Amino acid sequence: MILTDTEIKQYLGLDAVDDKLSAIAGSVESWVKAETGRKFEEADYTLYPDIYPGQDEIILPDCPVTAVSTFSAVIDRDSDGSETLEAYNAGDYYLNEDLGILSMLCGAWLPPGRHTVKIVCTAGYTAEQFTANTLDEIRILKYLLKTMLAREYALAKDDKRHVASISYGDESTTYRFALDSTQKSFLYKLQRKVF
Repeated sequence: MILTDTEIKQYLGLDAVDDKLSAIAGSVESWVKAETGRKFEEADYTLYPDIYPGQDEIILPDCPVTAVSTFSAVIDRDSDGSETLEAYNAGDYYLNEDLGILSMLCGAWLPPGRHTVKIVCTAGYTAEQFTANTLDEIRILKYLLKTMLAREYALAKDDKRHVASISYGDESTTYRFALDSTQKSFLYKLQRKVF
């Protein structure tokens, strides 16, 4: 989870995080990840994006991008699933690590078609970056999670739950989050944008 038990306890002024609170925290985090289209935590991705005619950039699924180990055109696929790849040279493209965008250089376009490019990359924030809490986007994310969690926990204590979905023991239900204007603004800032 993005928020630690210590952060949750400090923000809510509690001595411990019980199972119910932990379930609500997980639900809030899952909802934010689904709404933003991001995982936030560092993960490995293998992508075969569809490329449209004239397309010269690819928006990767998360950012920041910490490594791209493969960026290749798929030349051929055999019936056994093996591929013939032609790697792009470092001078053929530009990687904006912070935004997670691969852009072709010198007016080059990507080969159009379904799954004509293979990308293997690592993107998202490391555990150390979450612990340090020095990056603006991490602070925004944690603030959003904490404020949503505080509201949903207060509602759950009064039995007025509004969380996206929660399972606690044998009970399972689905609700909708009500965000204030600051939370909506922060959620928008965290979303992956398609330019």
